[in-house]
Amino acid sequence: MNYQLNKDKFHRGFLSSIIEHLPIPVAILSINQQGDETRYVYEFANAAVAKLNGKPVSQHLGHTLEEVLGNHEVVAGIKANFKIVIESGETSNRTIDIPIDGQMRRLIEYHFPISQQGKVLAVGATLIDITELSDALKEAQQANQAKSDFLSQMSHELRTPMNAIMGFAQLLRNQGKRGAFNEKHQGSIGHILNSGKHLLGIIDDILDLSGIEAGRLNLEIEPVSLTKVLHETRQIMDGIASKNDIAILVQDSLQFQKVIQADERRMIQVLLNLVSNAIKYNRVGGTVLLFCQAIEGNKLRISVQDSGLGISASQQPNMFQPFERLGRSNGPVAGTGIGLLISKKIIEAMNGAIAFKSEEGKGSCFWVDIPLAESSGNEALQGEYTQASNQATKTLLYVEDNPCDIQLMELILERELPDFRLILAPNAELGLEQALNHTPDVIILDIRLPGMSGLELLLKLKSLNYSKQDKIIALTAEATRSDKKAGLEAGFHAYLTKPLDIENLVSTINHLAS
Repeated sequence: MNYQLNKDKFHRGFLSSIIEHLPIPVAILSINQQGDETRYVYEFANAAVAKLNGKPVSQHLGHTLEEVLGNHEVVAGIKANFKIVIESGETSNRTIDIPIDGQMRRLIEYHFPISQQGKVLAVGATLIDITELSDALKEAQQANQAKSDFLSQMSHELRTPMNAIMGFAQLLRNQGKRGAFNEKHQGSIGHILNSGKHLLGIIDDILDLSGIEAGRLNLEIEPVSLTKVLHETRQIMDGIASKNDIAILVQDSLQFQKVIQADERRMIQVLLNLVSNAIKYNRVGGTVLLFCQAIEGNKLRISVQDSGLGISASQQPNMFQPFERLGRSNGPVAGTGIGLLISKKIIEAMNGAIAFKSEEGKGSCFWVDIPLAESSGNEALQGEYTQASNQATKTLLYVEDNPCDIQLMELILERELPDFRLILAPNAELGLEQALNHTPDVIILDIRLPGMSGLELLLKLKSLNYSKQDKIIALTAEATRSDKKAGLEAGFHAYLTKPLDIENLVSTINHLAS
């Protein structure tokens, strides 16, 4: 028993010694009710309290707030806060400015209840000096404001002369169309316009990054139709891709019928950047494949995969560094090298993440993980963008790497086979994955594909005892009698050749799916 008492006494003495020597003022005041007046008497005060008030601890203990502090205005403020603590039973804090050693200091004052059996018997008080932190915050805010003002002025100063350059160049181009200039001069005007657009893009990127770093990224996070984001992105990028002989493929439009929690404008900006890079760093006749999948944490992973040259292992650690150009700073690909960094900052600000994988010589895949919105009440957001795809009751997997043939198949399904949903794969390896994941009603394979051939894919599916191996069609330019014989003997249900007979193709597909 004595041991327990001694142990408790030691613990109390140990804690008291810690509080006594803390550099933070700590005091405990008992509540003394005398009629309508409440008086607060110091029961404990450490050395830091004594230093703050300019009186020894002995002149605190047993004395009231009024007797120790003297300043009636200060005492009235403290007593009003004590009253809130007693009535609520909860800690209260406030920021105060008081002179200490001849200097005005800013402090946070915490008042907390000390209770026994549910009744507040005393009030504790402690102070934390935040003067330096407050001053640093003011300086940072002033610096950010100065940076914002500079960016606004810089934007104005750069865009004003650019307006004249671009405006007069466009007028000259229009005159050239009416025969005012020869072909050589028109070519020169075109160079001015293209260079101006490139410079404007650089200005926009640098100002955007500077604005984000200055804390000027204003986001409107709300439920957003991913189908609409995809639609807007393709409207802008399809023409650019076509000029570069590159096809933008959506692996499965149904995957994009989701509602995400994001800023719509910024989400489109990020996807445009990823698709633009996939086009710029691709090969002639290549593909850009877009697909998405649900991942843990109620998020959606949106991926952009290209068939380009890939990124070397030595360059990969620097991908999200400013002005990184994939080792092609002196090459023909235009850009500033900060688009990925801007995208990273935007996605992270929307509670998402961005990453990539790449193999040199085989292409790259960049993806963003973004939160899904709550499902209830968001059906209307899809609207016009999903009406056509909702008609589809069957699926068709088309494994083809030629952009023109892919676009032709998309039109055929849209106009002749509206009850089919198209799933795309630009190579046999991805085609195998899609066949096993989706078990489509019909599969159409090109024969000559990068990597594994269409014939090899057919044999692979058969070796896996694929449930719909009798629903596979060849559609190829390999059109000799021996090619056709080999294909049919391998197990193709039909061996169709290019240029295709659309009526025959539609009939074959309908027959297989019936």
